[in-house]
Order: sequence, then C-alpha cells, then structure tokens
Amino acid sequence: MYPVDYGYLEGTVAADGGGMDVFRGSAAGAGVVGFFVTADPGKRDVEVKVLIDCTADEVERVRRLLDDVLGIGGLLVPRCTETATT
Repeated sequence: MYPVDYGYLEGTVAADGGGMDVFRGSAAGAGVVGFFVTADPGKRDVEVKVLIDCTADEVERVRRLLDDVLGIGGLLVPRCTETATT
C-alpha cells in the first residue's frame, strides 16, 4: 500500500500517540527533503510526516497516497535547497 518505505522516527511522539511518521525513498544520502503536514478529521489530529531520501517522483507518490487513498491530503513543505548570500 505504501509507495516507499514507511515507519516511525524513534524517540518521537506524534499527535496520535505513536512515533512521528517517516517515508524513506530511494535517493540515498539526500536526507530530509521535506514534510507533509496533514489533518485527519476522522482521527481529529494533525501530524507532520517526514520525507527522507525521497525523489521528486516518490514525493508525488506519497502525496497521491495521502490525497487519493487515505483521503487526508497534506501540505507539502519542501526543504529549501537555496543558500542565502550576503
């Protein structure tokens, strides 16, 4: 059912009492590429789901899972890859 590896971030607690959700893709070494912030009216909670080592295609597949399969949607907050210049 999950488009990429899915699990929980050890040592964390999310709104639902479990660990913070993590989706891990195939882009080894990319690190945290972004987050999805979701609101689940059925569970009456808001969660942050971490995207680690995900390609752009894998991020899109996670978005489709959240929108089309789970019906909870989510706001994608991508990691800023630009550096500030002074």
